[in-house]
Amino acid sequence: MLSSDDTMALARTLVDLNTPYLFRLVSSATLSTNGSGVVAGYQNADPSGGSGSTWTATEWSALTSLFSEVKMREFRLTFVFDTYAALVSYPAICISGVKSYINSAPTSIVQVWDNADAVIWNSRDTSKNGITHGIKGTDLNYAVVTTPNPGSYAGCPGAIQWYGSGAGTSQSIGLIMIEGIYEFRSRI
Repeated sequence: MLSSDDTMALARTLVDLNTPYLFRLVSSATLSTNGSGVVAGYQNADPSGGSGSTWTATEWSALTSLFSEVKMREFRLTFVFDTYAALVSYPAICISGVKSYINSAPTSIVQVWDNADAVIWNSRDTSKNGITHGIKGTDLNYAVVTTPNPGSYAGCPGAIQWYGSGAGTSQSIGLIMIEGIYEFRSRI
């Protein structure tokens, strides 16, 4: 049982503007090839669904009604091929993180492979865990929740991109599980 001092200490965290609150925000997307047999894309770390964001976390509007500042702690994508994709002739996919804002899919494998954390994912991998690739939001400042990605110095910057070619055309080949850990503060 909490003492009255413990209860008061806990209550003070609810009114302290600097108390950080961590939330895990998630979504998913389909991994598909285009009409040329290319699978290329990106997901930005910004979960707001606003301008420049590639996804919307279900809880975003509820959290922005409670807090006025946000920053990304970690953002990751898990890629899982479906079983059919492993049966067709399909090359590897190159995946990498980017610490800044991206506004278009990569146009070549070199554009992805050129990044320091690039990895190659074999399309024959049909394990239930797939491959996870992430970036960390180290040394970020907080951003106002109405502008969650003001630049690479604050809020929710960064992205994960991928590229592969030589596959069947216009087909769904798997899933992308989107996950981020975000720190909110300044309870309103």
